[in-house]
Amino acid sequence: MKAVCTVILGVIASTAFAVIACGQDNGCYGRSTKLPEAFARQLVEHAFKAADVVEEEQQRVRKAIPLAHFFCAEPVELGRKGRPGWLIHMVDVEDSFGGMLAKPVWVYERTSKGNKMLLEDMAGYLAPIIALKSFTNEYRDIRIQNHSGGNEHEITIFKFVRGQYRPHVCITETYLGKRRRRERFKYIRHKCET
Repeated sequence: MKAVCTVILGVIASTAFAVIACGQDNGCYGRSTKLPEAFARQLVEHAFKAADVVEEEQQRVRKAIPLAHFFCAEPVELGRKGRPGWLIHMVDVEDSFGGMLAKPVWVYERTSKGNKMLLEDMAGYLAPIIALKSFTNEYRDIRIQNHSGGNEHEITIFKFVRGQYRPHVCITETYLGKRRRRERFKYIRHKCET
């Protein structure tokens, strides 16, 4: 009996270690927290639509337990008056889905009636979504960065206008390389697509 308990504890410990290791190396940074599983299931369905995931892949992902491990959720105060919310992006884990450089990102406000989506867009894995210190109409401005190819990123600043986040500033960032041991970039502002 003691040997069986030792084996069971060993399996539990190695599983817990794998979960911790995966959580530390999945692209989640800062104060990321685990989403409730029902909310994660809702996000998976949104992600399928946004990333145009084929049915076979959808079935594989729906069988994954827990689905919450596919997401990083950073709690954030969205407003000056304490509007709690989430900045959510998909994680960079081996069994993730979509097979694209760009993955869905969301901004949700937590209300007494549940979670309300304020923004859904696509972003890359490097600093995909950030709440800025600036505000528009009592809501934080949001920055999204997406890889657009080669050495370029698209940076979009969203502002809260007429009840939702809308693109306000759009910039193409091009990496020019190093000069005198410093990274150099070129920025070109352009009209945002709506």
